[in-house]
Amino acid sequence: MIISHVYGKASTKLSSITSVLDSHISWYSHRMKRFGFSLLIGMILLVFISCRSAPTTERTAEEIAFGEEAVKQMLYLIVSGASTTFTDEGKWTGGTADLLPADADHLILQQEQIPGISRLLNHYRDEANRAVAAIAQEIPQFVENKLLDQLTISDPYAIIEGDSDAVTRFFSQMAAEDLEQFLVERLQAEPGAAASEAWEELVETYHTYVQAQKQLMPDAALPLISEPFYQMIRISMLRTLISAMSSQEALVRTMAPAYDDPRIALFTAN
Repeated sequence: MIISHVYGKASTKLSSITSVLDSHISWYSHRMKRFGFSLLIGMILLVFISCRSAPTTERTAEEIAFGEEAVKQMLYLIVSGASTTFTDEGKWTGGTADLLPADADHLILQQEQIPGISRLLNHYRDEANRAVAAIAQEIPQFVENKLLDQLTISDPYAIIEGDSDAVTRFFSQMAAEDLEQFLVERLQAEPGAAASEAWEELVETYHTYVQAQKQLMPDAALPLISEPFYQMIRISMLRTLISAMSSQEALVRTMAPAYDDPRIALFTAN
């Protein structure tokens, strides 16, 4: 009886304590929910006020025009520097991966088995690299005389104050297609004439071998080459040029304060 009485009193006391704790927990949870909601509202208001109070730079028409001129000058400067990549030793590899179209893979793999192919391949590679070097020297003049006047830059200061490759990315988006077409035209013209002749001789020799093999082993015939020689060269040149432009731009931006040209000095990091 005594034990039952003691346990009964303890149970009653425990129930009372539990009730009090539940009441405090409920109150605390309610306060925390209200605090969390208030905190969320406060953060939203802070962001809104910050956006409303952020200063906006109003630029005059003269400043915008000068900024556009600065972007074009930077573009010409980095294109001129990047174009030397194709003539500077160790920067342009000019290997088969840069100069042969994708469907010439079998020619490369079979060059040891096909009589005369290795010699013709080396000759083509030499002529193609000469064409690349010659055309690369024409790129700055093409950009200056043909591309720059066609470019419209709506917000030049977003580029000037942008990332270290902002001018290069602008060029890639707005003018790379025109430059690619220029490369194709020059490769098909006098600068690429010798490379074109070397390519035709190479492909003709390969096709003669393929046709002969087809008569002997019809089921194991090698595929013919249909893509023009400049197909891969234009891609390789454009890719290499843009990569070099990005590096040139980062360097020029770093050295911008040292330039006497106020248009380039505008690219000084804030």
